[in-house]
Amino acid sequence: MQFYALMNSPWVKLTQYWLVKLLAVLAVFIGIDYFATELVTIAFSNEGFSAYYEHTILELLLPIGSIVDAQTSHLSPLSFVMRSTFITHGYLFLFIYLIAVNQMIKGFRLIGSMAAIFFSLGMILIYSAQGGNYTEGGLQNLGVSITFLLGNIMMIATGIGISVPFLRKFKWFSLIAGMVGMIAIVVTMFGFTTFLAIFERISFYLIAIWDIAAGFVILRYMRA
Repeated sequence: MQFYALMNSPWVKLTQYWLVKLLAVLAVFIGIDYFATELVTIAFSNEGFSAYYEHTILELLLPIGSIVDAQTSHLSPLSFVMRSTFITHGYLFLFIYLIAVNQMIKGFRLIGSMAAIFFSLGMILIYSAQGGNYTEGGLQNLGVSITFLLGNIMMIATGIGISVPFLRKFKWFSLIAGMVGMIAIVVTMFGFTTFLAIFERISFYLIAIWDIAAGFVILRYMRA
């Protein structure tokens, strides 16, 4: 009884309120941080902005000296910056979803939470890529694709689980973005590598945009 009373005390509720708001701000941060980090990494790469459609996200994370299709990669000296944003995204997203996003979901919590957990773990594992042999369309890229696929499944489960009327726009955005991103990443998993970098980015960009949108929606939800 004492524990129940403690959990319902004004101080605990106030702490939870501000924690959720902080996580909402961090959701916006990790979305913007990814786009900014990739822009900087590509701007200082040897390929310039053509890297957006000629090289996958995973290639930007590989240190100089990695072997890509039997050729030594010299893509960008800032690969460590890309890796840092992946590990930041991985750790923060786990808490953002389980503590903050789940506040708005009435159903499909288990599916959404499991997808979010494995997505976060995948992001952290991607961070650990330290070079070696890499084949376009190979196992490494498959691992990235599965991680992004889980992120899109998470968005779909979230969209289905939201039943609050004033979150209808976010509900439909989650569903549509998740389905489009899932289709895009499935295309890459079945070996269509001609536009691999573009499809891969469509899938992950939608997740990053969802992060930003979710942050603002959580803030709105907490004010309601």
